[in-house]
Order: sequence, then C-alpha cells, then structure tokens
Amino acid sequence: MNKLILTLALAASAMVMADVSQTNDTESVSEEKKPSVLQRVGGFVIDYKAAKGKYLFVDCQKSLDTNIVRGIANGLKSDFSWNIECAQGSSSISSTKQAIAEKNRLEALAATFFVDSDALPLLTVAPEANVAVVNVRELVADNPKSILVDNRLVREAMRAFAFSLGSGYSTFEAGVMQPISAAADLDRFSANFMPPDSANAALQNGTKIGFKPFRRTTYKRACKEGWAPPPTNDFQKAVWDNVHALPTEPIKIKPETQKQEK
Repeated sequence: MNKLILTLALAASAMVMADVSQTNDTESVSEEKKPSVLQRVGGFVIDYKAAKGKYLFVDCQKSLDTNIVRGIANGLKSDFSWNIECAQGSSSISSTKQAIAEKNRLEALAATFFVDSDALPLLTVAPEANVAVVNVRELVADNPKSILVDNRLVREAMRAFAFSLGSGYSTFEAGVMQPISAAADLDRFSANFMPPDSANAALQNGTKIGFKPFRRTTYKRACKEGWAPPPTNDFQKAVWDNVHALPTEPIKIKPETQKQEK
C-alpha cells in the first residue's frame, strides 16, 4: 500500500526539501556532525486542514459487530492521506438507493454502508454515486467461525472501498481484489491488503471526484505559514522562537529615489 502514496510524496518533497536543505555552513561540516532534520527544522507536521472531501464507513445494522472496520479506516487514512472515518447510520437503510441518499445527507464524497438485508447480495456498488453496500447477512450465511467472520468483514470492507471509488480487480494474485462468487471465497485470500494497481486506481479516481490529501511539511514552514501547533520539544521551541522573534533593529523607511508621476 505504501506505493500508492509515492506520487503524493514526490509532489510534497519539492516544498519540504527547501526547508530541510537550509543549514549554516553545512558544506564544511562532516556528515556525522551535521544537524538532524529535527534540529534544523523541528521535524515534520501534518496540515489536516489541507485535506478536502470525506469518505465514510457507515454502520446501519446491529446484527454484526463492525468495530474492526475502524482499524481499516485508520489504515486507509494513513495510506491515502484522506479524511476517512466511521459513522453510525440508520438501521432502516436496506437498499442502495437509500444508502446513496444517506451518503449525500452525511456530506460524504464516497461511502461504504453495512446493512442487514434479506434482499441484497453480498456487495452492491453504485459507481456513479461512489457508494458500496455490504450485506453482513451474507457474510455469515454459512455459519463461519468467529475468526473467519472478522477476516471476511475486513476483506469485504476493503473491496467495497476500492469498488466505490471506481477501482476493480487486480492483476496481482495476492491481496483482496480477486473475483469471488460467495462470502466463503474470501477465506482463501492470502493476505488482507489492497494490491498496488487497485489502490492506485482508487487514489486517482478519488482525486477526480474531489478528494485532496493531507499536507506534510516541516515545522519551520508551518511556523512561517502561521498554523504550526505549539512546540513539543526543545528543537521545535528553538524554531518557533526564531520564526516569531521580533526585529532587533527598528524598521527604517528610506526616502524615495525617484519622483512619482502625478
């Protein structure tokens, strides 16, 4: 999954490296004695306000515990650098059309819903609305062991996330993005991760519909831009004090060198 953030990392590095590379006489200092990034610029911070758009995992049923999905949301949030959260929805939602309306009410750009229905298949996707609906009843229809239920939920949640963002099956054998015909087929997957090609497709499509990532930059730049949090260590405090230091000499207003035309 780390491959999918390569593009974002390269885009952000140009701005970050300008701060990181600025040191005093570092050319004459040995490699061992050069100050660290933490010492020079206070390390790195994340501007969460730079992110735009919201992805939601919405629980609309009470027959299956979906708390494990919070871990999935946090993992995807870290990998994609998007606002990805969990929410509680109405248990009355039992159709894709109702899920779409709920997504719009919750002001999410895209969402996966968990419902308990006797009318829906395991997974329903409305790609134009960027909505996926997982029917948890189908996950446990064959009375699997508890550990299998958790794995099925994790894998189907990740698949739903990808499909809701217009991604599809992977060319890689490993991972969760392989064709299945029943919930039991989820048990044969070798690992719980989204392959790079499916993840990149979800990332690109999500960007097209309005998702924007968090911004990672140096503490020094954050201080200059005015949104840095208060310092948490001596290095950040030194950067903070330096950026916010008042001028030691009064500002001098020089006379005009040329007469202004009237």
